[in-house]
Amino acid sequence: DQLVRTSTPVYAMIDTGTTGLFVVESMFYDLQRQAKGFKSAEVEFGTTDGRTVSLRVARPDPLFLVFPTKFDWLPPDANLIILGVAFLQDAKLTIDTKTNVFALDAPAA
Repeated sequence: DQLVRTSTPVYAMIDTGTTGLFVVESMFYDLQRQAKGFKSAEVEFGTTDGRTVSLRVARPDPLFLVFPTKFDWLPPDANLIILGVAFLQDAKLTIDTKTNVFALDAPAA
């Protein structure tokens, strides 16, 4: 595994209508060069109760496809990745629209 870092924050969005990983064009090609291709991906983030959880996916998974994308509404210097269902296979996602609570039970990082 190879750790790839960016000089600015990266924001992640979960999209259950997407299968793999979308990365904004402004950072896609640089990340692809650093990683020498996308063989796996892991995203770690903090939870409101202080834990760190991670979502992972690897190349053998047929849902793990990586594509560049762009959004006209996104500022040019914003880094956004979109995580699809391939990242959620080992996690339990609950969205309660009545209380506006988003719960993700994922493996600890």
